[in-house]
Amino acid sequence: MELPTGLYTQMALVLDPNTGGGAHTVRLAGQPAELPLDTAAALANGVRVPLDMKVEDGKKLDLLFDLNACESIQMRGATYVLKPRPRPLPTVLNGVQGFIDKTALAGNVVITTQKGGTILATTVPNPATGEFVLPRLPADSYEVVAQANGRATAVIGAVPVAATGFTSVATASAPIPLVTSAVSTISGQVSYTAPAAAPEDGTWVMASQSISANAAVGNAAITVTNRLQAVDLATGGYVLTNLPRASVQFALYKPARPLTLAPAATSAGNGRYRIEALAPGYLNKTGTSANINVSGANATGVNIAMP
Repeated sequence: MELPTGLYTQMALVLDPNTGGGAHTVRLAGQPAELPLDTAAALANGVRVPLDMKVEDGKKLDLLFDLNACESIQMRGATYVLKPRPRPLPTVLNGVQGFIDKTALAGNVVITTQKGGTILATTVPNPATGEFVLPRLPADSYEVVAQANGRATAVIGAVPVAATGFTSVATASAPIPLVTSAVSTISGQVSYTAPAAAPEDGTWVMASQSISANAAVGNAAITVTNRLQAVDLATGGYVLTNLPRASVQFALYKPARPLTLAPAATSAGNGRYRIEALAPGYLNKTGTSANINVSGANATGVNIAMP
């Protein structure tokens, strides 16, 4: 489209209303049926996306943004709700690519790029080949984290990403293995101290582990987010499932293949997790303990009070 010259700092993503021309739906991984997806009337006015764009006379600009489904769909009781979290992306193609061992593909594999435990990009592998791509990342180094139901978390540390081109962390002949593991669940309730209230954009609960610093991991502790789950908008309840009891499997990136993953010590021990709640306008809060032990059983009643 044509735009007047100048600096632009914002755009709006405007959605069609959930009536008339067709209803919005969502289909859960591994399920054949589409389910209704509630879209608030406010979305018709547009979801704001921050920009830093200069439009010059007679020139063309490309604009690309991502709507992360993993972070944009939340639960309200038995209903799925769309709360879009769009973000602008680099237009130059780069990123991380690799393969997951096919034996793990039935376990709903999810791969993320993380920095200090913050998830920057999320993807799933090709269900037939195990190939995955995490594209359009700012040039930096990242942890590539692979997780699946009934499997230990696999981490490749210090993966370099240049401004252009892809960094390969595994090949079809030497894919990332995901070893089997017993798993546990952590559940609880998030509440808000009066007069505070649940934020409109929702609250998220994360389970993380800290890999202890040693030469094998680059002599610096590494925080890894194992699960990130939206809190139920109706009840404030959360359930973090499929948390491995086995140790994290780790390999420090190197150009040579294959990378050999080995058990890595975490600061609190295997099957122990730090639980935090994150919400817009609130300080991050830990739960009843920063060392929730599920190495032998599930943990319930891990409640978090937001100030």
